[in-house]
Amino acid sequence: MWHTDESLCQSYEESAELIAQRIKTLRPMMADSDVLQRVTLLQSEYNDLAATILVLRKRARESR
Repeated sequence: MWHTDESLCQSYEESAELIAQRIKTLRPMMADSDVLQRVTLLQSEYNDLAATILVLRKRARESR
């Protein structure tokens, strides 16, 4: 089972990295309210992924 968790964790980490890159790109334009809203949503998605990654890593460690 931990192989599945590890694979899923890797996929989520890649997604989180893409989101982080997008946030970094948008930050200079945050004076625009639409961009600010988008960055806020992206940060929320990033935080959700980070929490999921932590749970998957813990579960993978426990099942070894």
